[in-house]
Amino acid sequence: MPSEPADGWRRLHPLTLIFAIGSRLHASRALILPALLALVVSKGRSAHGWDAWQPWLLLPALALLALEVVHYFTLAYRFDAHDIVVARGIFWTRERHIPYARVQNIELVQHWAHRLAGVAVVRLDTGTGAGAEAELAVLSTDAVQELRDAVRDGRRRDGPVGLEPPAAAAPPDVLAAPGLRELALHGLLTSRGTVVLFAIAGALWQGDLDGWGVRRYLPSWTGVWGEVARATPRLAIEFALLVVVALLVFRLASAAWSVVKHFDFSLTARGEELFQSYGLITRVGRTIARARIQKLTITDTPLMRWWGRATLTIDTAAFVPEKHRQQQQEGSHVLVPIVPWTRVAALVRAVHPTGSTADLTDLDALDWQPVDPRTFRRLARVRTVLAIAVGIGLWFAIHWWAIALALLVGVWLDTLAWVSARLTAFAWSGETLIFRSSNGWTRHISLVRTSRVQVVTVRQSPLDLRWAMKRVVVDTAGAAGGGHHVDIPWLSVPVADGLYARLRHAAVQ
Repeated sequence: MPSEPADGWRRLHPLTLIFAIGSRLHASRALILPALLALVVSKGRSAHGWDAWQPWLLLPALALLALEVVHYFTLAYRFDAHDIVVARGIFWTRERHIPYARVQNIELVQHWAHRLAGVAVVRLDTGTGAGAEAELAVLSTDAVQELRDAVRDGRRRDGPVGLEPPAAAAPPDVLAAPGLRELALHGLLTSRGTVVLFAIAGALWQGDLDGWGVRRYLPSWTGVWGEVARATPRLAIEFALLVVVALLVFRLASAAWSVVKHFDFSLTARGEELFQSYGLITRVGRTIARARIQKLTITDTPLMRWWGRATLTIDTAAFVPEKHRQQQQEGSHVLVPIVPWTRVAALVRAVHPTGSTADLTDLDALDWQPVDPRTFRRLARVRTVLAIAVGIGLWFAIHWWAIALALLVGVWLDTLAWVSARLTAFAWSGETLIFRSSNGWTRHISLVRTSRVQVVTVRQSPLDLRWAMKRVVVDTAGAAGGGHHVDIPWLSVPVADGLYARLRHAAVQ
């Protein structure tokens, strides 16, 4: 149980010292190994068995220990009527007040050692974009629950009317809990095994490439084109099979990575709060106020659409410091890694506070406003010029093959341009702006409540001016680091001006 002195100040768990020193040693591992080697292999010894300089190597460790002891005994926190107070320091003291109503996220991170000890690292985010307002490492599970209850009660007292329901002990409602098969399918469809594949490739590269017969598939110093020109049909077939095997290994590694990262994933709701929990090696728990969600994005690829699946991502204006997550953006993180399209509409309505979102199971039923009909012509001209430039640049290296390669690049770029021009559009659903876009492969559908719009901008580049087009940019809190920006391009001038006026009016309401 957390300590509770008479003045209300609480301290971190006593194991904080051990975990803090372990964390610093892990961060300084590049310096520790040379120091240990210097101690072990040193040959010159004095009469006392140590060179005069060797004991000085212990000073950094002692200083590290002293620093963590001071940090532990000078950091404390307490729950006031309207905020959490975190104080630290001896000579230069700092006291930070974090209002309950401003807390965007409560994030818990537990590595395997944390779980064995029954403690967790807690981060409080208020959406300033400068990182976590407070990090309490480490707290016991009882102290974590006490902190959550304090924030929930404070939001109910100090937050907007209707932000929190009356106190109730209703059981949490499970919104999503994909099983191992779905998590593995997510990895297979999204190909997130890059880290694992690079590790395997690095291990192979350090091995005996000649002995394994891998060297012959790699280009020599004579150049890639020279190797291709001398390739035999057998080598070409073997190389094609090797590529197929590599792609299969890549997908399997991606599936394994997804299962490990999102193991035992669950998204639950209680009142106006959402709670995420997932992870096999590192366990993450995150509390999100539903009313704090700035933007919700539905993402899929052709493979995911073929299997009828999608990924849901949210922006909360908070800084997300996860080093192990796939999307490295401030304030943007995955809400549900994989969900059947048949359940997307219900999940969006459960997460979206307005409850006025249209039935997203039939996207074509929305009243989509497409981009200017001349968009494909505009994009095709620019990309055709780019393909010609590629052909000219390669002419001196591969001669007539440059024409074929330029045609291939031109067809590919024009296909992506056609897909982007066809899918980019926006629609209205109640008080929500829905923006759809595609880079030719990945499709994004973002939902932004007009009450969350911070800034509306209309822009016109020289190329836009030439084609009589404009673009409208909608910023929410934390949009600078969000994954899918609501940046609607290639709109005709009347459509862009009308959208800008409507959003500007809605933003000031």
